[in-house]
Amino acid sequence: MLGDTGRILVELPGAKDVDRIKKLLQGTAQLEFWETYKIDEVYQYFGSINEELKKTEISTTDAAVTEVKKTGIDSLLTDKNDTLKTQVNPLFDKFQMQTQQGISVVGYAKVKDTAVINSYFKRNNIKALIPNSIAKVTTLHS
Repeated sequence: MLGDTGRILVELPGAKDVDRIKKLLQGTAQLEFWETYKIDEVYQYFGSINEELKKTEISTTDAAVTEVKKTGIDSLLTDKNDTLKTQVNPLFDKFQMQTQQGISVVGYAKVKDTAVINSYFKRNNIKALIPNSIAKVTTLHS
């Protein structure tokens, strides 16, 4: 602020494109406020979401699909080539929850997984698990 003039002085050392900077500074600004939550406020909901997704999703990690061959008595009851796929965590395989208490970062995901995770949050059965106050901010941003 320059005294009582109501003007702001902007200094951009090393700026090359002066016309572009002027255009940006003369444009309309939008200020957004986002409500944030701490991990201990939302963790239970993410756990519920993961359990609900287990009913419909077979998730894989970046590694190969984990399969457990039937052994022992199971091999007597079924074809030897049958396998049981282990149930993995559809949400938590793609979204790593933050474990440090007291910060407003809930977790991290790879950019390539954000579309899938966001699609989970858009499902009606998943929306029903999240309180309205939290549901409006359950979108990942990259």
